[in-house]
Amino acid sequence: MGVVLPDKLAFVLDLIGVNWPNVDEDDYREMAKSLRGFATDVDAGRGDSNVALNRLISTNRGEMTQAIEGHVRKLNGKHLHNLAEAGRLLAGGLDAAAVVVAGAKGAAIVQLGILAAEVATAQAAAPFTLGLSELGALGGVAVTRTVVKRILKGAAEAAVQEVMSVVTGPVFAALDSMTTDLVVQVVSDGLGAQDGINLKQTLQAGKDNLKIASAGTSGGGGGGLVLAGAGGSGGGGGDLVFDEHEHNTFTGKVHEHSKHLDEKGGKHLHASRHHFGRTRGRGSLAKAIEEVTEKAMKSLGDAHGQLKKHLNDVGDGLSEAGKAQKKHDKHVQDGMDGVKNRHPGQKPADGSGGGNSGHSGNGGKGGGGSGGSGGGSPAGGNPQGQPMNPQPDWHGQSAGKMRHHRRDALDVAHLDEAGQRDVMKREARHLADDSKNAPAPDGRQEPLPEQVGKERSLPGCAGSLLHNGVVTSHTGTSQRYKGDPNKHPAVHPVLGQVLDGIRADSDAGKIGKVGAGHGKCAEVALISDRLHQMDPTGQSIRTAEDAKKALSGAVVHTRQIGDVPKIGLVHGQYKPPCRSCEHMLPALGVTPI
Repeated sequence: MGVVLPDKLAFVLDLIGVNWPNVDEDDYREMAKSLRGFATDVDAGRGDSNVALNRLISTNRGEMTQAIEGHVRKLNGKHLHNLAEAGRLLAGGLDAAAVVVAGAKGAAIVQLGILAAEVATAQAAAPFTLGLSELGALGGVAVTRTVVKRILKGAAEAAVQEVMSVVTGPVFAALDSMTTDLVVQVVSDGLGAQDGINLKQTLQAGKDNLKIASAGTSGGGGGGLVLAGAGGSGGGGGDLVFDEHEHNTFTGKVHEHSKHLDEKGGKHLHASRHHFGRTRGRGSLAKAIEEVTEKAMKSLGDAHGQLKKHLNDVGDGLSEAGKAQKKHDKHVQDGMDGVKNRHPGQKPADGSGGGNSGHSGNGGKGGGGSGGSGGGSPAGGNPQGQPMNPQPDWHGQSAGKMRHHRRDALDVAHLDEAGQRDVMKREARHLADDSKNAPAPDGRQEPLPEQVGKERSLPGCAGSLLHNGVVTSHTGTSQRYKGDPNKHPAVHPVLGQVLDGIRADSDAGKIGKVGAGHGKCAEVALISDRLHQMDPTGQSIRTAEDAKKALSGAVVHTRQIGDVPKIGLVHGQYKPPCRSCEHMLPALGVTPI
């Protein structure tokens, strides 16, 4: 309950002829509370969306993924951020307005109390009871009338200014001008009714298909999302990896985000509107606040409606684009099957030369033959991973300049699960050999560029991680020299929390004692790098449960580097998780195999 006029002062108010500000400032405070709840729910939706996006970009690559990432990050980092910030700013303005109203009421009550005392004195001194007309002639009445009017007028101006400074600020201005970014265009896949298939064109199409660009990135205006199916206009280039399951999962998350914004955010906006309605018709002070607040609430409501609709439109567009991609993939596969099943002397449908096409080539993912470099099926039929080009900058990020050894990150998305795991295990064994045979440390405090990530770790542990079609391999980390400030890898914040918890449990005797290498294992570097990849800012993946979701399906394999006879370890053999990792891995949902 806000500040109310004491009953004994009601007659004094009638005496000066001024209307009491009959608005309950607590309604403004309740509005502010609802708006802060609105902002919290908007931020929660942004966080969940970023986790889902990071998972998508860890599995899918190409112009499509780049455009989706750019657009969704703009939505989360700019427009939805502004929506939440607008709610918080308006809440602050309303809280300030409530303080002004309460202060004005208190000041007015003081003035009315002074006048009431003067009236009581006059009544006591008079030989008969004074009527209103006689009391109105008292000198203090005119003075109090002027002072109270000035107090209420000043309060109205101050309260309006508190809210107006928010409404006219850059955040609300940005909300009102975001329309050009909220466009989703799905272009026809352009496959047509092609009868034959040109192998060369098909392979290029497989590389360039589903070209997706953010509107305005190539000379156009606006910043909406353009989803162009395979065969759409524009050149391509760059490797394309399309994981239908992850694409569909992300599409579902976008629709869930729209629903979350509608239901959760809408509930808080409705509550704030309810409290706002209670302030209407409550006098000139409330009316002054009402006019500017109505404008702010309209901007907030309009932006909320536009963004929830746009998120749904993005989800629908992604769904259509995914169907177009699937259609194109089938078209390409059917054509490839036709080429593979053709008689060696038979000409292809486009009339190009026939003959054998199985000679060695330049390799590449799925390409080349026995002479290829890292192709899908090199000589002997053993599937191989394809080195990622360029190598991702997150691979080795956690170790930095600490002593360690790592091999190239490999794309194994073209292999089945068994093939991917085989590559992972081979990489761990190869890494153990590479690290053992690497040159001994030369005592340099500052390593040469070519030395970083290519140093001897003996004895030690070589590990490899498989997650979302990519295999990375990494040894444990160690201090380069005595006194080196780089004592521990720069692990992702969530992983740091998990490791700190394990250390605390160990110190408390709840689990076995962890070793001196706690937090420096190969598994730590591998998992931390992946978390850095999916959450570069350390803001999206905030809890171990978030990390579990992001790392879903991840498996790790470790091998011994060098012999340690006294404990029976032999170079190259499988090395089970240490006392630290046996708690860390399940906490993050990573399975050792």
